[in-house]
Amino acid sequence: MIFPQLFNKMHLIFYLRMDGGFGINPNSSISQLENIFANPFRQQKPKSDSDVEAKAFALPPMGPEERAMMTLMENCAVKAIITSVLGAGMGIAFGLFTASMDPSFAVSKDPSKPLTLRETWTEMRTRMRNYSRQFASIGLMFSGTECLLETVRAKSDWKNGTFSGAIVGGILGFRAGLKPAILGAADFKRLSLGNAYQGRQWICHLTDEESTSYFSESKGGEWIHPCTCSGTMKWVHRGCMGTWLDSAPYQQRYQCTLCNYYYRLTWRIRPLIYWRFPRFNLTFWDKVEITFDVFYTYYAIRSVINVFTNQAKSLFRSVPFLASWYFFVANDRRFDFYRRLFIIFISTFLETTVRNAI
Repeated sequence: MIFPQLFNKMHLIFYLRMDGGFGINPNSSISQLENIFANPFRQQKPKSDSDVEAKAFALPPMGPEERAMMTLMENCAVKAIITSVLGAGMGIAFGLFTASMDPSFAVSKDPSKPLTLRETWTEMRTRMRNYSRQFASIGLMFSGTECLLETVRAKSDWKNGTFSGAIVGGILGFRAGLKPAILGAADFKRLSLGNAYQGRQWICHLTDEESTSYFSESKGGEWIHPCTCSGTMKWVHRGCMGTWLDSAPYQQRYQCTLCNYYYRLTWRIRPLIYWRFPRFNLTFWDKVEITFDVFYTYYAIRSVINVFTNQAKSLFRSVPFLASWYFFVANDRRFDFYRRLFIIFISTFLETTVRNAI
């Protein structure tokens, strides 16, 4: 397409002489020649990676509805209400679990006698109502306090959740006295700090010279891009990535929390001198969930055995319990959790190498 346009413009400047040569049209100028010959073949300045990435990740401007929805979701009252509703749902599930294990708590009757259908439903409803109320109140206070602290401090970091946990724990414990308030504040603060620690991400702090001297015995100074993140999170030293995988929480050892990309890992046997004890790095909530799964699974197995041996006190109580076990324990998330724990366990004698992302 360039050459026909160029030929059409050239006849305005050049003309064919009688002797077979070319002459220049006096009406033309040097600037016209430069424009004709330079513009079609002028090289464009190559775009930098930052320009390409900025254009690729550029978002369209938000409309008034999206802006209003974002403002609504940032409201402290809305956050507190949403957290309260989620806490109530967790309390209902926990109440159903405890009612299935100990069905004679809320019914003032001889526990040795089997419960009727109405008594079983009354007991389950009482448990679920009590636990949902408690979990909802804790979620409401924690989320509201954290949002208020974030608004006052004008920062969003780990301190907001830690301080709000201490405040909520102190308020809950103050009903029993000053000492329980102090202990409750310390426990909730430790729990909130552990949850905030879960959100960390690997960051490389070494320069090329430092990495060469630091990883002199191996290829740890090599730059790799283990995930599809861009910007400062794209590149990391292989040795820094290996150090991070050894100390990271289990969720972040195999998947990036920013781009959700699963790392490409290769396994090989460690030298015998580098064998070690597994580093699970479980948080408080991880231990609670494991305990919950063990007891839930134990009572689910016992409930199934009682149903087939006709020893179940109430089939109505066993069916919802097994359904809740299937929903909360026998799901893909929990299976993936235990699969990763198994991988961490075999890392005692196996080591992983991260390859570049595709």
